[in-house]
Amino acid sequence: MSLDPPLRDLAPLFAPASVAFVGASSEPTSLAGRAFEAIRQHEFAGHLYPVNPSRDEIAGLRCYPSVSALPESVDLAVIMVSAPLVASVIDDCGRAGVRAAYIITSGFGEAATDVARQADGALRAAIARWPALVVAGPNGEGIYDLTTDFTFTFSPVADYTRGLPSRPEAGNVAIISQSGGVGFGLFSLGLDRGIGFSRVVSTGNEVALDILDYVAHSLDCPSTDVIILFVEGFHDPGRLRSIAAIARERNKALIVMKIGRSESAQQAAQSHTGHLSGPAHLYSALFRHEGIIEVRDANEALDVASVLARWRGPVGRRVGIVTGSGGAGVWLADVLAEAGLSVPSLPESEQAQLRTQLPAFAGVRNPVDYTASGLSAIASILRHLDDSPSVDLVVFVASLFSHESARDRLAALDGLENSDKPCVVFSHYAASPAGIEVARARRLPWFESQQAAARALRALVDYGEARQHHLESSQSEAARSEAAGRFPSAALDAAGGGSEVSVKAWLREAGIAVPAGALAVGADRATEIARSIGFPVAMKAQAIGLPHKSDVGGVRLRLHTEDEVRNAFDDLIMLAGNNPDALGWQGVLVEQMAEQGAEMMIGAIVDPTLGPFVVVGAGGIDAEINRDFAVAPAPLTPDEAQRLIRSLRMAPRFDGWRGAAALDLVALATTVAHVSELVADNVATIRELDLNPVVVYGEGLLVLDGLAILVGADGEPSRTAATLLDPHALGLS
Repeated sequence: MSLDPPLRDLAPLFAPASVAFVGASSEPTSLAGRAFEAIRQHEFAGHLYPVNPSRDEIAGLRCYPSVSALPESVDLAVIMVSAPLVASVIDDCGRAGVRAAYIITSGFGEAATDVARQADGALRAAIARWPALVVAGPNGEGIYDLTTDFTFTFSPVADYTRGLPSRPEAGNVAIISQSGGVGFGLFSLGLDRGIGFSRVVSTGNEVALDILDYVAHSLDCPSTDVIILFVEGFHDPGRLRSIAAIARERNKALIVMKIGRSESAQQAAQSHTGHLSGPAHLYSALFRHEGIIEVRDANEALDVASVLARWRGPVGRRVGIVTGSGGAGVWLADVLAEAGLSVPSLPESEQAQLRTQLPAFAGVRNPVDYTASGLSAIASILRHLDDSPSVDLVVFVASLFSHESARDRLAALDGLENSDKPCVVFSHYAASPAGIEVARARRLPWFESQQAAARALRALVDYGEARQHHLESSQSEAARSEAAGRFPSAALDAAGGGSEVSVKAWLREAGIAVPAGALAVGADRATEIARSIGFPVAMKAQAIGLPHKSDVGGVRLRLHTEDEVRNAFDDLIMLAGNNPDALGWQGVLVEQMAEQGAEMMIGAIVDPTLGPFVVVGAGGIDAEINRDFAVAPAPLTPDEAQRLIRSLRMAPRFDGWRGAAALDLVALATTVAHVSELVADNVATIRELDLNPVVVYGEGLLVLDGLAILVGADGEPSRTAATLLDPHALGLS
């Protein structure tokens, strides 16, 4: 799969043949001095040119007054001059034919001052003048490519004299972070865990290149299989879906920490690097749907990365535990079960085989407790579980307390180093650096926390399942097109204000099942409609400014006679008051009374940044109390909609629950997919859609109520629609 738009050449940022450091300093305590020294410490093999008009030489290297004065056109310019000067340096780089520039300097869009805003505007104008120049930053902390040992950063974790003991062994995990401090902090924590990294990237303010450009480049990098993202916001979130599709195709895992979930965090993110954080719950839905693993903290990110760096194939949820401590094994089993994994009892035939190798007092059900057995017995158990069709994952409870304990226990894994069945180590003692090194030499992820092990293994399972789902319908676009071809489309009439009657007319035109009925503006017409559709009927007041009709007595149910219909109409018309125009009064909807069934809801949200999402969940008047909802980006195929419904807590009802009849899952999934297509076709009109209740039967369904919040001329919810967000806004409580 090719990237769209075409990927810019970022190679000069990671493997340049020549580097100019603009603003170079010999002062070891300054940021510029530390970043310049980092290049030299890591023995950059290319041409390094310090640029500083006030110096003749720095660190024995000739100093040049400007980039244009250099003896060659360099691949990379690292810029660390004051913010007001950066734009002129970019112009100088453009004239000199520099391929890429990385701006470490801060004081641009992240700073709320006039000087910063002026510097930011000047920088953007300079970048526009030189479209061939790849510009990274500003306000970045640099890059460290471990595959070539090339770095420019002032971070102490890449400094051999301040924090880095020796050259780290390169691995296959990349860190790409919108916060330089967080990115290099993760790198430092990961080194202590024994994780091997391919690169660390601080993206800064992303005035030109953004975080997804670096992700796309890393997906093309053979040395990178796992990418950890620390994200405050995306400039083009829609592009994330195509990037995720490429990652799935190449079996490269994306792990994301998305901050800005709280209002205060969003404000902090805005001032930090100038990124907008966006709606957290929609981002989470997008990540989940695209097979991107979302984590909540640094430890979880590294735990998950350590496992995905080793295995990324589809794997089941059944875990086999091998332990010398019965209590540690059972405790671990409890935590794994809470994470949605299972620790099944081994079949009797397998237990019998294990009994021949273990003392009579050993446990063989699972967890397998080898108690005081020797190395050969432990090795035999591990080989058995590696071959066993009864488990998909193995956790070996083994001490990493010291080099000796780790060496002696992990020797039981000899011959299993290249097994496709994931096997991780849980150390119920504190892990020492020497013990960690033994585990790392065997390429074994290890954990000191049961929760950490459970989260990492669950992430491995989720990644494999999501990737498998997408690969099975890897003609996803074709499937969506097929679905779109089956589903009639229709345009929502904005003149109806998004009220129930207008939404149902839209759904009916599109072929979605709604009760038979019509709008009445007089009592005679109401009785005529009731006779036509047949008793009993339901009647509901209709007004643009009256969304929650039941809250104000605007609903009458199970009306069996014309007199009841006429009396109900007279009661409901009173809700219009003395100024029906102000309420957006439309009349009274008379509909065939629906039979009782399972109440669901189908909704949609069109986010101005992230686009359309569809929502499905338990419905009725208690929908907000139950809060059993699932969200996914729209449009969906019917198969994708089925998986979404299956994720609900109430999903067992579709298979029949405690003797109740099964519900029509296919009808609901098809309707969810259809609604998702309709909303995707009407993104310019709709901000929110709420179909509740949607009554599902053993066969078929009916949409009994509907409401839409529309987009006004200014792109925001219209004034009338905005009042729909508050059922009491018009004083009708």
